[in-house]
Amino acid sequence: HYGGSADRWGYKHTFKYMNGDWYLVRQNIRTMHGLDGKNVDSDLAAGTEETTIIKEGTNTKKTIIKSTPKPLVKLSDFAPF
Repeated sequence: HYGGSADRWGYKHTFKYMNGDWYLVRQNIRTMHGLDGKNVDSDLAAGTEETTIIKEGTNTKKTIIKSTPKPLVKLSDFAPF
């Protein structure tokens, strides 16, 4: 999904076929306003989340958070918002 005018946003979801069903294993959420933005990339299977903050198009700050993986969501139970 992608949209916006002055404010831009995008969502990317990755599913993997495992154990006879499709599961959400990764999601990426990106927001931008002018030259400033934020990108959050989550590896749901591994329990990691990498956040990148973009200021004025050049300066970036990355943060990586590691947590215990939660049960994965089946495609049949998925709601993007």
